[in-house]
Amino acid sequence: MSKQPYSPELLLLSQQHETFLKLIKKMRGAATADFILLFTAMFAHLESHFAAEQSLMIKSDYPGTNEHFNDHLHVLNVLQSIKEDVTRGGLAEARLFVQGELAHWFEEHLQTMDEPLDSYLAGLDTNSEQLSA
Repeated sequence: MSKQPYSPELLLLSQQHETFLKLIKKMRGAATADFILLFTAMFAHLESHFAAEQSLMIKSDYPGTNEHFNDHLHVLNVLQSIKEDVTRGGLAEARLFVQGELAHWFEEHLQTMDEPLDSYLAGLDTNSEQLSA
């Protein structure tokens, strides 16, 4: 991400996005055993990241919280289904999803959900949770 975060919270979210992208990159050429471990790590990472974003959205009274949360929930539901296949050794769908749809989803989510959230949070005083003048 090329944008400079404005607060410790935004810096953390930015770092979490970078971690997610690194996990996706590692999964692309991973052997079966490594892919399973990386997929599991990526799923856990997203759950944690989404929880952190959700907390910030609620704390800051972000007006797009419901839509943003629903987008997270949708991708987690899809990934949960794929994760169940992965644990049974079904990697073909997971590999296709990671290489195509998940990467596309993330790019779109970043532009349509996270960038507006970043802009909103940048206007807040994160200590007092009040909008900056």
